Amino acid sequence: MDTTDLAQSAAAVGGRQAANLAQSLRQRMADGQVRAGEFLPGERELAAEHGVARKTVASALSALEADGLVRCVPRHGYRVMARAHDPTRGAPLAYVRTAPRAEKHRETVHNHLLSMLEQLASPHSWSILAMPSVGSAPSEVMQRLKAAGASGVVLEVMDKPMLDLIAAAGMPAICVDSWAEGAEIDAVVQDGFLGGLQAVNWLTARGHRQIGWFGHALSTFQSRMRFSGVATGLFEAGLEIDRKLCVECDEAGVLDAALKLLSQRHRPTAIVTLWSRHAAAILTAAAQLKLKLYRDFDLVSWTTEEDYASAYRTILPGTLVPPTIVWRVRDMAEAAMFRLVQRREHSGLAAVQIRIPTRLELAKGTPATFGR
Repeated sequence: MDTTDLAQSAAAVGGRQAANLAQSLRQRMADGQVRAGEFLPGERELAAEHGVARKTVASALSALEADGLVRCVPRHGYRVMARAHDPTRGAPLAYVRTAPRAEKHRETVHNHLLSMLEQLASPHSWSILAMPSVGSAPSEVMQRLKAAGASGVVLEVMDKPMLDLIAAAGMPAICVDSWAEGAEIDAVVQDGFLGGLQAVNWLTARGHRQIGWFGHALSTFQSRMRFSGVATGLFEAGLEIDRKLCVECDEAGVLDAALKLLSQRHRPTAIVTLWSRHAAAILTAAAQLKLKLYRDFDLVSWTTEEDYASAYRTILPGTLVPPTIVWRVRDMAEAAMFRLVQRREHSGLAAVQIRIPTRLELAKGTPATFGR
């Protein structure tokens, strides 16, 4: 065999070794042994582990980079990209939530969300792994995600350190119905600002000038967005926020706070409430004080479209359902899944916030004018 044949034979052997190594590394990444954002072992280490030349390792890594599975970071090595983890091969999408279950008004939202995510993942043969993480440290959550071999994560999390840690890991991730200001992570939320504006526009069109707010105004991202929409609507109508008509309360004292608000000498003629639970407290307090919705005061609340016609009504006393700002959980789930797919294909995308539009739902029989 002449020199040319020997060179060709050696090249063929090297090519097969590089292809075999590339496939072995693909499998290692798909199985979650090396997570998105982490680095593969160095060329020298891989060469020793697999008994091949370093140029064979370099060829294998170049092939993986061409497939978009890894990216070369000068002086650091090859970082694993999100698309290397295949959710159809046992790498689940994790659903992590850290909101305390005491917030019962949120519980049905997240039950709907989990159900929708499972429905949307099923046609792709993806699995959803629910991971309640109340009271868990960010590092503990990250360890659990790695141990599960998660290919991506949907988050109901408002804790910025946790969001920052997950974002830094390079794992495809998106917040749904939650976020923390300054977090460099995608988010899908209902458009609270638009909802607040819609609520006040309806109330001012009915002639209201004493409009109150009931519920946390600044404690969460959602409440700040809603409150800012209310404030903007008042400003556009030539009105100002009257702090005496704004009441913040926790879950335990919601009824007492409602009674105090409605017992004021100059009580509001209209109220925007943060959640349906707050609306229920206002209506319960009104009944005790012999006040009637639409005759003595107007009220606008918030809930999901999925809950409006079912669970939302069951927590409200009487038969009158107030006008309600609604949005669809399914729209949020669809947007989140679409963005996660984009993240798997293009890990370098800038973080975005997707806002799901809201609308004002009026119950049948809502009087056309106030005072009836």
